[in-house]
Amino acid sequence: IFEELRNLVTALSGVMPNMASIAMLLLLIMYIFCVMVTQLFKDMYDKKQLEYNYFGRLDRSFFTLFQIMTFDAWADVTRELMETYSWAWIIIIFYVIICGFIILNLIIAVICDAIATLHGDELAKLRGWGGEESNSFAEGEGVQEEGRTFLLRSTTNGENDSVEYPLGEDMDRDGLGCHSIRVRMGPEETQRRLRTMDDQLKASSRLQGQTASTVEYLIQQLQKVPSPER
Repeated sequence: IFEELRNLVTALSGVMPNMASIAMLLLLIMYIFCVMVTQLFKDMYDKKQLEYNYFGRLDRSFFTLFQIMTFDAWADVTRELMETYSWAWIIIIFYVIICGFIILNLIIAVICDAIATLHGDELAKLRGWGGEESNSFAEGEGVQEEGRTFLLRSTTNGENDSVEYPLGEDMDRDGLGCHSIRVRMGPEETQRRLRTMDDQLKASSRLQGQTASTVEYLIQQLQKVPSPER
């Protein structure tokens, strides 16, 4: 939960300049409408045409417009105005469309875009792609043992990545001509498993008195992968 909170705070801090620009635009629009409705409806309360003094002063008008922007009983205010001025709904509806629908949704869109971008960067780092999206895995470093080098090759096919491990003719124990193992998994799962296995392989190659070869250890790890294709 703290990791998610940290990501949210990071995303919000990154879009503060955009949020400030949108807030300034919102305040400007609200000020224009405040001056308009105050001049048009400021005498209605004194004439007993309104139950509450919604637009008597500029500050009251600002509060009322903020209430309308949040859709809090905005229709009731509009109907009270329409009892005296039948055309008052045009101003209120126009204000609701601009501030209630466009500006507020623009703020939400900026926040959602920042969180999505941060989530994408975090995913790219986990995949090891340096923050940039890619459609295939780059060739990894070879694991050497007894003069042999095993390189990782990968291709992309639709939504799944096919990762191939060349084994060499000496590992074709069953005589079926199979010189590699290919595993199909999702890109995130593939990258996570391969990096874990690579670390384990490099660590196991340095152990003294090791009896199993690197390729045999690799096969043991691949047996843990769901539905491998040989």
